[in-house]
Amino acid sequence: MVLSFCVALLAGAERVQKPDPIKDEWYVLRQAEAAYNSGSYGSAVLYADLAREYRQNRVAWEVQTLKNSFRPAEVRQAGDDIADVIPVLRRREDYDALEIVERYRRNPRTASEALFTEQLVAYVQRITAFPEADFLLGNVYLIEGEYERAEQYYQAAWTARALLDVPDAQYTILYRLADLSHMKNDATAYEEYLTAIVRDDDFFKDPSLKRSVLRIMQNRRGGAVDTLFNVFRPEHFLLLRAYRELSDVYAAAGDTDRALYLCTLAALTGFTRMYAIVVQRMPEYTYDGLAAFLERAGEYADIVQWADDNGMRHVFGRLVLLTRASAGYETFSAELQTILTAARQ
Repeated sequence: MVLSFCVALLAGAERVQKPDPIKDEWYVLRQAEAAYNSGSYGSAVLYADLAREYRQNRVAWEVQTLKNSFRPAEVRQAGDDIADVIPVLRRREDYDALEIVERYRRNPRTASEALFTEQLVAYVQRITAFPEADFLLGNVYLIEGEYERAEQYYQAAWTARALLDVPDAQYTILYRLADLSHMKNDATAYEEYLTAIVRDDDFFKDPSLKRSVLRIMQNRRGGAVDTLFNVFRPEHFLLLRAYRELSDVYAAAGDTDRALYLCTLAALTGFTRMYAIVVQRMPEYTYDGLAAFLERAGEYADIVQWADDNGMRHVFGRLVLLTRASAGYETFSAELQTILTAARQ
């Protein structure tokens, strides 16, 4: 009897309390970001750590709630299919479990994880990490010069990238890791992180697409430049910086072939971004050659500023040099040089 009492006491002590609605991890993270942006780095760390704690507490409570709600015989008799379990939870007025289940079912990114009871519990158990908070902590320690600690938090954010609220934020994490590697003079890691950014892009991984791009550039009959920028439009502009910097890495290493192709992808990606902005402002506009496009884009100060901020002058200039130094690209190089010279006048 004493043993039963102790077991019950321990079980009660281990129960996780339902989180206070005020202790919202996203609200606290916004406070951390505000503190970071104002230069209050101590407060930023405090709030970011608190946000991570709130995430862990919420997940722990959700796991406990779901396990307890799925345990009764009446619920288990309904089977493992969430759709069959929901009516039972409603009859039992288990509103906490219903809210958790419906929240994951409504979210397009987690709906596939909320088809079965055991599956949902297993998924929720895996989402204790808070990559946005880890990334912010990495930023603070980077500014403070604590590179090793900053890298640990960036790596934690990268490991948990599947939980990012904005999936494209994974590229920001990789860019920060690349920056950190560059600061530490770790050329190998710098190249690896930049490569990780572009690895899944078809223009990078598809050999047949690469051959198609280079075949046009090697056309000696003329018009290759205009054809290239008309046919190929890489739209993932977040990869632009990685392509530009990888091209610089390989150019410095004397690997002209790789430098040339990656510089081409940087030029195409930057052009595609600028072209999309021009078309958005002038729906009737159609591409009529790179020279005419650069003249039209140059009419917009913000597009010119975007091009400068993203190193497009450097990209086009390097592309001229790389094609000039590569056999078979002489015509392309001369055409591009003529277009760029006219655009500067």
